[in-house]
Amino acid sequence: MSVVAGIDFGTLSVRASIFDSQRGRLGSGIAPYPPHRKREDPDYATQSHSDHMRALLEAVMLAIASAGIDGRTVAAIAPDTTGSSVVPVGEKLEPLDDYYLWCDHRAWREAELITRTAEEMDVEAIRWCGGRYSSEWDSPNFFTGFETIQKNGKSSLPRSVPRSSPFLQPVLSKPS
Repeated sequence: MSVVAGIDFGTLSVRASIFDSQRGRLGSGIAPYPPHRKREDPDYATQSHSDHMRALLEAVMLAIASAGIDGRTVAAIAPDTTGSSVVPVGEKLEPLDDYYLWCDHRAWREAELITRTAEEMDVEAIRWCGGRYSSEWDSPNFFTGFETIQKNGKSSLPRSVPRSSPFLQPVLSKPS
């Protein structure tokens, strides 16, 4: 018997399920975490790393208890997250700031700039998504997170960002 923990981080909660290779799902647990919103900025939507870690521990403990197993028998963990949330991390993979949720729309200007640049460069992929790059996707939120972290003096531009990419140059070189 092989036991695996499946972990799914969603927008408002984390779900953990314990599976056995022979018997299927043995148990599950759910734990919520709050989004951080600002009344004065309806586009703002973040979450904290500590809230996620607290909820992860709670959901896994509930799943293990409902499965009736010893947690040490879990052989592997299979995590899944929302696809367009951005978690800015440092060189040691420690979170540098709150998580930027898919529903954080502060990067609408960057999304418009990506759309315009894609149109000007005749990037076919922009037509595949209805002709507009959404502020709910990860690239615009990456730049919002980067700008916030840079303003707070926590980081410089990560090495992984392709500074020479002509598609990203308008966003990377925009005036502050």
